[in-house]
Amino acid sequence: MISDLKGLAVDKAGASSGTAVFHSEDGTKTAIGEQTGAKGIVPFIGDTTPPPIPSAPACDGSAGVLVVAWDGGWQNSVEATPPDFAGIIVEVKGTGDWAEEDRTLVAAGSVPIAVAPGDYQVRLRSFDNAHDEALEGAPNVSDPSGMVSVAVEDVPGSAQEAQDVAEQAAEDAVKALTQSQTALDGRQAVMHIDSSRGLVFKNSQVSTVLTVTVMYADLIITDIVTLRETFGQSAYLEWQWKRIDDTDWGTISVADSRLSQGGFAFTITSADVDTKTVFQCILQTD
Repeated sequence: MISDLKGLAVDKAGASSGTAVFHSEDGTKTAIGEQTGAKGIVPFIGDTTPPPIPSAPACDGSAGVLVVAWDGGWQNSVEATPPDFAGIIVEVKGTGDWAEEDRTLVAAGSVPIAVAPGDYQVRLRSFDNAHDEALEGAPNVSDPSGMVSVAVEDVPGSAQEAQDVAEQAAEDAVKALTQSQTALDGRQAVMHIDSSRGLVFKNSQVSTVLTVTVMYADLIITDIVTLRETFGQSAYLEWQWKRIDDTDWGTISVADSRLSQGGFAFTITSADVDTKTVFQCILQTD
């Protein structure tokens, strides 16, 4: 609760200047005005009470990174977060002394810290937003939390092994790109269908086998094995048909008994044609 107001100067025009200092019941002060500079307001002046001790951290270490997590709680689980709480300090101890590594946590969360492989001990402290009479930051720091031990592993393998892995990854990426481009080119492959009666049939005049030849670059593909070697194991031929009055193409199942030779041959009879029917074949690579 703000009770007193001191240091407020008022010029003849009635405009406020200088700095207003408000006194709170807890003995701290808050300054507002010119002397606070860009801050505009400086709270908790004269605060000398440290914030609560944080709960112990949870830690994990692998591949040269130490991950420290705080659950947002306090060592005394019933203690409330004070209004002047500002953040958490992460302290780490390896073979030397304790060292502050981070103070970016302001709520429950985690922070990654790059360290050399080895065994470490980790603890937390909290700090507040206190200021001194000169309006400079003078944070109070809590005692340390419980300590946690963690082992941080090295990046797997030697430098040469790491280079080999990187080179293999690059090679795999190029291979995947090449396969993707092949599939794209495959969709533009030339499809040639042979039939003794053409591609448009009338009923009672149909008894033929449609045979597909796929021409891609300098290849002439007439079987499913070569097709999949060229365009990938998911490649197949999809037959479609459309009657004279239809607006959309219908798809013929790859399990249809009229298909043979891995889809490269399609047997047509008069039972398949009603007045007039058009057939087409599409290379699918997905």
